[in-house]
Amino acid sequence: MTCVPSFIYSYSSTTKESYISAVIQEEINKLYEWTVSWNLPLNVGKSGFIHIGRCLNLNLTVHTHTLKPLNTVLDSGLRYSNSLNFSEHIISQVSKARKLMGLIMIKFNNIESRLLLYRKCVLPILEYGILVHSNCRHNDLIKIEGVQRKFTKVVLRYSDNKDHHQRCQQLNLEPLWIRRIKLNLAFIYRPINGISYSPVSTPSYLMISSHNLRDKENILAIPRTHTNLRQNFFLIRYSTMWNRLPVNLRCSETTTRFESLLDDFLSESGLFHLLNINVFNNDLYKQGPSSI
Repeated sequence: MTCVPSFIYSYSSTTKESYISAVIQEEINKLYEWTVSWNLPLNVGKSGFIHIGRCLNLNLTVHTHTLKPLNTVLDSGLRYSNSLNFSEHIISQVSKARKLMGLIMIKFNNIESRLLLYRKCVLPILEYGILVHSNCRHNDLIKIEGVQRKFTKVVLRYSDNKDHHQRCQQLNLEPLWIRRIKLNLAFIYRPINGISYSPVSTPSYLMISSHNLRDKENILAIPRTHTNLRQNFFLIRYSTMWNRLPVNLRCSETTTRFESLLDDFLSESGLFHLLNINVFNNDLYKQGPSSI
């Protein structure tokens, strides 16, 4: 057995570089000693470090092996760069999904089998690590949507001039960006209702005075933002969406009830209100809004 562990170290902008290097090196030494004591050889050939933030010149070693700085890493199935760019992750997942979709099209001929396998096998690939999609570039999200556009065209054999919206309706498929909204709002629902735990920032309800309770139950406090980049962060974007949901949806007693009511609410009129948009055309249906 080979051990390939990972850990994260954070620091403030005022911390001295020598101190950062010494602290991380001490942790690496402890880790190496632990692997030796438990007879779990550390795979130093696959070891390295990735740095996010201001440039540092860190000299880190594992025993006699010098750790190399990495530009991209694959951790828990997510591939990301030292600038927190998830484009490579999207490219990798889209490639896997297209290959599997091609195999399904070759091996199965009837629409029902293709639809079943697409939902069970291809969609989980496209939706893996879905929480990071709100931090992806819009062009990357279009690539994800392109997989389903291609699938609907091939399944229906290019037999008519229906647009993407009509093809999805015929096959009873939702656009992936609408599925992301539902999955992410359900994810928000769980920690604020104590159903799941998050070690990072968790949304919290805003305290409302007793004389101003009309439609204000379970409103989330939204942190202040000063940049457009910050406004597109997951917690900011989806807390804003949460506060636009009807009060009966926000006060759902169970996850199942919440998801059922959310399905009913997210008709086109519900999407208008949730996304604060006035026009819902085929281009928006195909690509979805940015940062979703």
